[in-house]
Amino acid sequence: MHRTAASPSLAVALASALALAGCSGGGGGGGGGGSPGAPSCALPAATSLQVVESSPAQGADGVSVNATVRIRFNTCVDTSTLPSALSFRRGATPVAFTPAYDAATATLVLTPAAPLALSTSYAVLILPTARGARGEPFSGWVLGFDTRGAPDTVPPTVAADPAGGHFNHPVDVTLTCADEPGGSGCAQTVYAVNGGAAQTYVGPVRLEASATLSFFALDGEGNRSTTGTGTYVIDVDPPGVASVFPPDGATGVALDAVPAAVFDEDMDPATVTAARLTLSPAQATGAAYDAATRTARFPPDRRLECNTAYTATLDAGVTDLAGNGLPAAVSWTFTTDPDCVEPVTTASVTDGVYAAAQQVTLTCTDAGGSGCARVVYTTDGSVPAPGNGTVVEGAAAGPIAVGEGETVLRYYSVDRAGNREAVRQQRYSVSTSGFTYVATAGGIARGAGPVPARFVALGGAGWTYAFHRDPVTGRLWRATERGVAGSDDGAAWSLTRLVSPAGGWNLPGRAVWAEGSLVLAGTEEGLYRSVDGGATFVPLLQRTVDGNDAWVTAIAGAGKDVYVATSLGLAVSHDRARTFAWTIADRAVADVALDPGIGDVFAATSTGLLRSTDGGATFAGLDTGTVPALPSADVRAIAVTADRVYAATAAGLAILGRDATGAPASATSVARPCPAGETSILDVAVSGQAVWVVSGQRYWSGSTDAFCASTDGGATFAPRWFVAPDRTTAIASTVYAEGARVYVGYAPGFYLSTDTGASFRSAELPAGGVRDVAAAGGSLYAALDSGVAVSTDGFRTFVLRTKADGLGDAGVEDLAAVGARVYAVTTFGLSISSDGGAHFAPPATLTDPSMAACVAAPDASTVYLGQMSWLKVSTDGGAHFTQRLPPAGSTSYLSDTVGVDARGGTVAVAARDTVFVSTDGGATFAELGAAAGLAAPSGSTLSLRGVAIAPSGAIHVASNVGLFSSTDGGATFAPASGGPAWLEAVSAGGPALYLGGDLLHVSTDDGLTFVSRSEVDGLPGRPGPAVYVP
Repeated sequence: MHRTAASPSLAVALASALALAGCSGGGGGGGGGGSPGAPSCALPAATSLQVVESSPAQGADGVSVNATVRIRFNTCVDTSTLPSALSFRRGATPVAFTPAYDAATATLVLTPAAPLALSTSYAVLILPTARGARGEPFSGWVLGFDTRGAPDTVPPTVAADPAGGHFNHPVDVTLTCADEPGGSGCAQTVYAVNGGAAQTYVGPVRLEASATLSFFALDGEGNRSTTGTGTYVIDVDPPGVASVFPPDGATGVALDAVPAAVFDEDMDPATVTAARLTLSPAQATGAAYDAATRTARFPPDRRLECNTAYTATLDAGVTDLAGNGLPAAVSWTFTTDPDCVEPVTTASVTDGVYAAAQQVTLTCTDAGGSGCARVVYTTDGSVPAPGNGTVVEGAAAGPIAVGEGETVLRYYSVDRAGNREAVRQQRYSVSTSGFTYVATAGGIARGAGPVPARFVALGGAGWTYAFHRDPVTGRLWRATERGVAGSDDGAAWSLTRLVSPAGGWNLPGRAVWAEGSLVLAGTEEGLYRSVDGGATFVPLLQRTVDGNDAWVTAIAGAGKDVYVATSLGLAVSHDRARTFAWTIADRAVADVALDPGIGDVFAATSTGLLRSTDGGATFAGLDTGTVPALPSADVRAIAVTADRVYAATAAGLAILGRDATGAPASATSVARPCPAGETSILDVAVSGQAVWVVSGQRYWSGSTDAFCASTDGGATFAPRWFVAPDRTTAIASTVYAEGARVYVGYAPGFYLSTDTGASFRSAELPAGGVRDVAAAGGSLYAALDSGVAVSTDGFRTFVLRTKADGLGDAGVEDLAAVGARVYAVTTFGLSISSDGGAHFAPPATLTDPSMAACVAAPDASTVYLGQMSWLKVSTDGGAHFTQRLPPAGSTSYLSDTVGVDARGGTVAVAARDTVFVSTDGGATFAELGAAAGLAAPSGSTLSLRGVAIAPSGAIHVASNVGLFSSTDGGATFAPASGGPAWLEAVSAGGPALYLGGDLLHVSTDDGLTFVSRSEVDGLPGRPGPAVYVP
């Protein structure tokens, strides 16, 4: 290596700087190898002097032009040997610098006198003449590095950890600088505490008291970061509770009160949880914290119990922002208002179908004495609740405008004691121009006007598995295949779905019980609870054993006592379903019944009938030793009266007489209550001396008498039917009796008797299977697979006519109505009513009645009956028929007649792929097929589905390839341009043409243009025929 001696000026400067650093002076103390002028050294001796670290590092690239060179040795340096050994060069050119030496770390720092040049190589050399402070030899050292190619203009970033906050102990703050990749690197971090003197950061900053820390960083080229700040609050004092709500010792507290605590300092919201507050008696709550007022609120998940003393306890787990908890739990007491009666709200206009806009006033009455506080309502069908709906203070709300279309008014009131009633509902259908009714696969749909924007489904809640009458509201509840439904008048039902939390699907309701706004619903996934009168439900109780969920089979209760029978045992609550205990946990419980007079509880199990006299805490079995007449230990259902217990078993009905204490004292066994029925009894219901029994197997029947009744307390029984006289084998899912009213669960919903079972009628429209709708004389008619539904109020209520009323069969395929005459095409022929559908009879002179397929009645005397192979016409209201197609004397037949319609003098008959048209009232017909334009596209086969004649005279034919229309009396047909491609039904009447298929298509210009409606618009299923009723 070419060696260049340090210049005299460099040597003088270095010697001066090193002397100032305290590294010169004489005398090396005792110890071998020390040179006479070596300074004292606190670092350990070494065998040789070596460089152990440098900055920049050896071979570094991109070094800042403002960089200093730091060289750290393994032991102390004899600084007197450095001036002649040290050089800093740019190529051959010396670089002026200022040296400094830190004896404590044996670090030599070279600070250039001017910024280095960009994109330049530099070298620092230390010759072997340098020595350690104790004379250690040095082998020489060279550092090479290159400066960056362009100026660094990007400032670094600096962050504090922790960034600030509240602490209940001293905190050490670490400041971390970061420069961009390829930057000049962090050179210095500076901080200040509470705005004091700036200090260079060398390690974590300890804060013993609350302080504000400010800081910034510099990179190698002097770029400065933004100044960061952090506020650190050191708080070791615990928080306190300044006040509570309700106040300690308060009385008359509203049932909707929200317990709360106000603190004397800011609290950590994360620690304000529902688990921190305990209410006794037990009551679940939510939790919320308002930082502005330092208030923690714990809203109960349902109203508090009336006239009850509560203790609220806030535990020490609530902390301030520094993590200090309360010194101890805080408790306070309060007593709720003695008013236990929920208010009742009535609507001035009941739900129904109206031809003009309505003004509805809601009026609250409160029998409990505290007075009505407010009325809450919605008009969009959503559930009114705090935060949703219109709130009107006082006892009345309205008038509420109900305009054109479908309006669902839902409402409830709250009294001043905090009692909230069950959500009630009124549904209003208003149209000044009339309504459209559509037969769909999901039931009947109704919409306002000839082209409804939306529809409402008129189908029911589905097959009923359980009934319950709420003793508080008088509302009748049903657990059904579609959920839970309630009705205040027995006609209009409000259905609420029960959604599985596991999969989001809808669960069938298996049991239901209600008292006021509390409604419990049993499902195959456990118990659900509603606290708003059945408007909404949430899962409440579940039990799983060996992977099997507790299937709720029955619910009974009175007041605060609730008993839930399940497939895995019996759950008992004595606080209105707030908490439960499993008092029977080793067997399935099929039914549970309560005698509220004395508090006895009876449980039906597969191992016997159990009785409890201590509110369900313990049970004793009524085995064959106690009651010899119990025909089987497999008990399915029970009914309890003041003096008797009726037990439905697998081998007959047991009737247990009760003594003055309620204990069974005598027993009678009825092996076969239904004379021709089975011994297996599925259900029993009692009202007075009337006893109702369902016999057979649950999902099939084989007995002649599956349903029977006793009018003498069970001494004798006689068979009854509820579907039809020829359906005595129908297995009811449940039976429920109230005086003369008897309710029986069966498809499509339930059957009702109002004369103690002398007669029954279907009390619900089906949720599916509607094949046709017709209207005449102020009545509506729907063709069902169970008969003809007749309604005079837009299907709010109806009467189902069946074979018992003269229909040829329960399955009805097509309808026509004019005046009081109704023509129903059933599976076994045409049936005719002349009294508005009250009674039906087959036409006496009609041959081959079972071949009927479709019917049209343009006036009171003329009837066109399409049979599979003929068209027959009557001019005397169906008393006599004459064949018109094929013409008399012809040996040919029609091919699958699918539709017939008549208007004025025009008659149109649609067969499989041909239309026959008459313009002389059916005297003569012309056959029109492919030659007239009725042809499918190439590659398709034409299949006609129906025909309709519009008021304009246009003939419209529905087919599997779309709509064909004729405007020249049927001479020619043309496919509808841009119309629907696949149809099942066509109807024409009034101002609109209706096409049923995947969607409902409506045209008001004779098929030139259409608007379409689907399930999104309220249709409950695939649409079929429709009728417009002005």
